[in-house]
Amino acid sequence: MKNQINKMLSVILTLALLLTSVTLPGFSKTAGAAGGAFKLYFYYETELTLYMDIWQNSGIEFADGTVKEDAFGWGSEQAVLQPVPGNAGWYSVDITILDSTANGGFDIYNGGSDDDKKVGTYDNQWNNTADYAVLVGGTKDAYAVKAGTLYTDLAEAGLTLGTDPEPGVSLESLRALVASVPTDYETLGFTAESIADVKKALETANSLITANSSDASATDAAYQALSDAIDGLAFSSDIFVKKIDNYDENSIRGMDVSSYLSIMNSFEKVKADKRAAGASEAEVSKIGFKGWDGKVLDKQGFFNLLAASGVNYIRLRVWNDPFDANGKGYGGGNNDLDAAIEMGRYVTTAGMKVLIDFHLSDFWADPERQLAPKAWAGYTADQKAEAAAAFVTDSLTKLVTDNGVDVTMVQIGNETNNGVSGESDWAARNKIFDAGCDAVHEFNRASSKNILAAVHFTDPQNEGYSMGCADKLADYDGDGDGVKEGVSYDTFASTYYPNSHGTMANITSVLNDIVKKYDKYVMVAETSWATSHKNGNDLDDSGFRTGDYVNYPVSVQGQANEIRDVANAVHSISTTLANGEKAALGFFYWEPAWIPVQSLYDGNGKLKKDAAQIVKENKVLWDEFGSGWASNYAAEYDSVVAAWGGGGSSMTNQAVFDFDGNPLASLNVYKYLKYGAEASEIKADGYIPAEVEIEVGKKVDSVLPKITVIYTDSSQAEKEVNWNQADINTVSTKAAATTGIGTYTINGTLADDASFKVAVTVNVIPVNLLADPSFENEESAWKITGEGAGITGEDPKSGSKGLHFWNDADYKFSASTTVTVAKAGTYSAFVWVQGEYGAGTRDGESLKIKAVTADGKEIFSESVAMDGWVKWKQIKIDSIPVPLSMVNAGSTTIPLSVEAALNEGAWGTIDDAYLYLDKEAVNTTPGNPAPNVPVVNTPAPSDTPAPSDTPAPGDTPAPSDTPAPGSTEKPSPTPGATQKPDAEPTPSTSSVKKPGKVSVTKAVPAKKKVTIKWKKIAKADGYQIQYSTKKDFKNAKKVFVKGTSKVIKKLKGKKTYYFRIRAYRNKGGKKLYGPYSKKIKVKVK
Repeated sequence: MKNQINKMLSVILTLALLLTSVTLPGFSKTAGAAGGAFKLYFYYETELTLYMDIWQNSGIEFADGTVKEDAFGWGSEQAVLQPVPGNAGWYSVDITILDSTANGGFDIYNGGSDDDKKVGTYDNQWNNTADYAVLVGGTKDAYAVKAGTLYTDLAEAGLTLGTDPEPGVSLESLRALVASVPTDYETLGFTAESIADVKKALETANSLITANSSDASATDAAYQALSDAIDGLAFSSDIFVKKIDNYDENSIRGMDVSSYLSIMNSFEKVKADKRAAGASEAEVSKIGFKGWDGKVLDKQGFFNLLAASGVNYIRLRVWNDPFDANGKGYGGGNNDLDAAIEMGRYVTTAGMKVLIDFHLSDFWADPERQLAPKAWAGYTADQKAEAAAAFVTDSLTKLVTDNGVDVTMVQIGNETNNGVSGESDWAARNKIFDAGCDAVHEFNRASSKNILAAVHFTDPQNEGYSMGCADKLADYDGDGDGVKEGVSYDTFASTYYPNSHGTMANITSVLNDIVKKYDKYVMVAETSWATSHKNGNDLDDSGFRTGDYVNYPVSVQGQANEIRDVANAVHSISTTLANGEKAALGFFYWEPAWIPVQSLYDGNGKLKKDAAQIVKENKVLWDEFGSGWASNYAAEYDSVVAAWGGGGSSMTNQAVFDFDGNPLASLNVYKYLKYGAEASEIKADGYIPAEVEIEVGKKVDSVLPKITVIYTDSSQAEKEVNWNQADINTVSTKAAATTGIGTYTINGTLADDASFKVAVTVNVIPVNLLADPSFENEESAWKITGEGAGITGEDPKSGSKGLHFWNDADYKFSASTTVTVAKAGTYSAFVWVQGEYGAGTRDGESLKIKAVTADGKEIFSESVAMDGWVKWKQIKIDSIPVPLSMVNAGSTTIPLSVEAALNEGAWGTIDDAYLYLDKEAVNTTPGNPAPNVPVVNTPAPSDTPAPSDTPAPGDTPAPSDTPAPGSTEKPSPTPGATQKPDAEPTPSTSSVKKPGKVSVTKAVPAKKKVTIKWKKIAKADGYQIQYSTKKDFKNAKKVFVKGTSKVIKKLKGKKTYYFRIRAYRNKGGKKLYGPYSKKIKVKVK
């Protein structure tokens, strides 16, 4: 109520200012033109400092009096954005316009200079260019940016300036504010302190209302006190949850619990088996999902618990026929229509709504596969569209009409990035999408319902991808009359897992842009976060990775933070539909109840003695009841299952129940969103992983850092650590010689809390023999010839400069240097590069490094495949020989160069070059010959975690509606914010043999695709497939897989392709490859 009054008063004040030509304090009367100024308001919820960095100061600069500091160590100052009083989440900065036509722009960062800290970019060339033009060339004194939208009307953005405190609040307004207080606020579970504040403020307000007071100042004060008390209400909890201002409780707060029935059926089998084995009824009665009181819940009780915890929507997937000819289920919940009807009844009884997720397949549909139902085999796209419409209509009739399930939304397809029902062509896909959506709308007309039809995609982190999908949907001409009426969907849904799918600000912006352009509802259809690194279905670590975009501790508190922030990201979508309705619907958490059928861990988090036996028993249950990711029966239908085999869910550590079915505190986040929650105690919850490096011959003691600890209230503090001295001694000993090059872990505990374990990664690196390896000096040791390349400050990997390249025509350049070495042996060299190739192809296009041996032989690296902006890739040459004879003769130079031949428009940066001794010959002193026997050392590690061969997108997929079968895979764990390793330090570059040669067993061509299979290589961590239309594999594409089969799609029909495969083993963050298989020739149909 207070905010509504503030907004009304703000609008009135703004109109008054316009009419009287009065400007708000601090605003310039001149805007837009050179010499003008404006104030920028920026909305971003953060506990950190927001900084603005202006590019080059040619177009704009910070106004006099701006708070500035050299926050990033770039040699230039950044502005510190200032909080706007009375406007939570709003910050401001004053800007002076120098030249509205000059090239320029600015970035806004949240708490640091890393790219993942960037929350806004505006310039006149690439990013938000139209908005930038408004800022520097408009006629306003102030602008506001919220969720990617630029506002020229501050009140419309939600700013309430100059209205706090409000003069003359009426008794009627005070009475309305009193009425907004929940009548049962004393029993809802708020903290005692916040209840007391509301109670006191209510007493004062009610006394004024009862007395019909005419004391304006007393009314104002009472209104303000009660408003503050209401704002201060917070639930008492074991976790902290930051309230979402003005949260709409009608927003979807959903969960997808599709696996629930299969788990319950498995529980019943476990109970029966235990009774048969003589277990007591007390032990048997503990099996199942529990409520907050620890008692086991029946099926209706489970859904009642979800509703009581604030959940208001349940998403249920439906497969057409997830069974084989003998009625054996494919697993993943065996989610046919009957299962949806049963669960839908429970959901409706509990007062929640239902979303039905039609995969239009008999099993998992996701970006990796979109199989048509068995019954649709041989159907054309038109026939599939007709069948999809019939299936949707029949399902809704049985759900809604026959069984009273409260279905209010339907998905037509699931994560349909690359197809639906076996169709990958957009024209065919759109037919199926449109037919399904039309079926929903026709059902609405016939039944007087208002069910929304949704489409669903993923990968919102890829710039322009989601909008590209929306554009394709809009491009549909269903009746062929030349008018593109578009697919008739209502809601655009996106998957968003924060460890893979971009920042929170980005998902807000992506969905907001779709609302702006296409006037559609939007929502997040899937999200999740882990509470533990354990895998409830496997003896090994879950392999959960915290990601590059958004990081939380891997803990219950971290999960709670993620749920809250996703809800807020959708809530922050400010654009409404054309009819004025709110476009942002809400979010769904994926499979929060997919727990192990039988836990492998005891109450102390330790593996049970019979854990291996429990895994075997669970495997039987997964096949019998479908409670795992996939049963072995699915292999007949799904090639992925055929390659992997059946298995359990790898998402057990992302549930909001523990492995024994007890609810976690994070379940209640759903009811905390409006008011927030506070815990009675602040605890250390995780830490930010640290990584240091030392050169060979150095001691590690001097570089061991303090650790930044993350607490449950999201605060952070830098803490002293007692590092394990035995670990320190081991690493220092290893680092004394080049044989110790590698990556190590040193463990420790907090100095003020010995129970809290931490670790630091130590990279022992070789001595770099290059002068100016990162192109920092004006008089560089590098000679640059050709076109398009030069040393600049654009996008360096480290330091302030790098070798940047770009040209508007085809071009070549070379950057060369010569190094004098002192020892005989073999050397290695590498550089890092980021950027993109230009459009088109040309024979000979490449970016390589070259070394020249003493006898004039040229050694080239492979050409790098650039992946995009700041996606750094390594180009490397191994085994550059410097014979002992040449050292004795005084010829000890190695010419090294980067050689580029690029297309028009190709751009990027080269930085951080390295040359180091790899294998030293024995007794290399000139004049004292000795047998030239090399001492084998370990190759230099990369100085970032990225391997030299980076898998293509999709090869290591993010969590999606189809989890990887984690119960049979042993993934490489990624250090997370709460990782607490206690292993002895072991170099990751210890001796690892190359895997053997791959033998291809089958290559089956089909329409625009090839299925290729091969024999398993012992101890291989994975396989790389290369394929090309050229025999020499020029411009070959690469695919990385874990199994022993792969369907290569999107090939050109009637073309001949060549395939080869090699196995690899992981070695110190890099891949050690075996030899390629025999080249396979296949003609695609």
